[in-house]
Amino acid sequence: MATGFQILISAFVFLFFSLSTIKAQSDRPYTLSIITPKILSITITSPELNYGRLTRHLVKPNDKTEIDKQGNTWLLRNGNKVGTLVGNERKFLYHFGHSTGGHSALSKGYDTNDFALTSANDPNYQIHVPPEQIGRKSRPVDSVWSAEGLAVAVEHTFYLFFEEPLTEDEHYILEVPSFIHQELISFTYAPQDYPSSAIHLSQLGFAPDSQAKSAYLSLWAGDAGSHSFPRNLRFHIFDQSSNTEVFSGTSQLKKPALAIDEDAYGINYTGADVHSVTFNSVTTPGTYYLVIEGVGRSHSFTIADTIWEEPLYHGLRIFYHQRNGIALAPPYTDFIRPDSTEPDAPILQSGARLMDTGNGFIEGLDNFSTLLAEKTDKPFPITPGGYFDA
Repeated sequence: MATGFQILISAFVFLFFSLSTIKAQSDRPYTLSIITPKILSITITSPELNYGRLTRHLVKPNDKTEIDKQGNTWLLRNGNKVGTLVGNERKFLYHFGHSTGGHSALSKGYDTNDFALTSANDPNYQIHVPPEQIGRKSRPVDSVWSAEGLAVAVEHTFYLFFEEPLTEDEHYILEVPSFIHQELISFTYAPQDYPSSAIHLSQLGFAPDSQAKSAYLSLWAGDAGSHSFPRNLRFHIFDQSSNTEVFSGTSQLKKPALAIDEDAYGINYTGADVHSVTFNSVTTPGTYYLVIEGVGRSHSFTIADTIWEEPLYHGLRIFYHQRNGIALAPPYTDFIRPDSTEPDAPILQSGARLMDTGNGFIEGLDNFSTLLAEKTDKPFPITPGGYFDA
């Protein structure tokens, strides 16, 4: 039972940090998500990556070059490799990318006592309450080539499971380890502002006559495993412009976590129960959102007759720009590319077999040096058509 003094101190801490830490979610180095009234998640990405850039090579004293067996021309400046020289005359320098930051504490371990939730008005959280369980899911999300090799950014999501549900419209303070954020995190539990990441639906939207208007409910919480949602949860579809309910129904278990019939290898790639909700009878064009009772709301989605126009446009542009045997030029594109089947010099055949290269069965062989070693004077017949795959 909390004493009056403890409640007073808790309220003071809450008010102080509410004023000092609230800022736009997009400006924060983390993303807070309220998955259900009892489950929070906080996501960080580490390290921060800085992409390489292309500039004209301005020669400096002590610049040296080094050509590797793949034909790459590396620039060494004061003994340090800083990038690669590119272009027909090697007049341009592609600088290495690099990474900054990084949280070594992520590998040192943490426990439930490193996190705590406090509220001035919610009686369940007036004293620092740690989560009952923590799950962590990590996945690579980006990479750059640096002077030291490949630098990879990893997205880490921490799932915090609490015993008692949060109260809607109440304010909370979340304490987290310093490697996530140096300050306390203040937020108001407003489900409409925090779409649940356990609800998955099409980012594109749906056509009015589509008979595949479905969303899915599932959560795999990393090393905490699969979270089991109750079956037959009630769900509601709301028109976003008026917040009027237009449809309701009951979720159905689509695939249990232990199912192994997803492919021929007997692998369940989701690793969690998957529940589906279907709303095919919602056909009026507009913007909507889904609410699942006991979970939360989804991101907004669109129903429109024109929903496929943009992906069709971009899909056709991909086929045009990746086509081999044609020149790219206005008015169809701003990119200029000559016909690749009309090279400036003849392309000669090589007598090397695929299995004799590094792409075959012999490890350590360089593809290009093997092709050059077996080159012939016989021109390679140019056949227009097909598509570039990289």
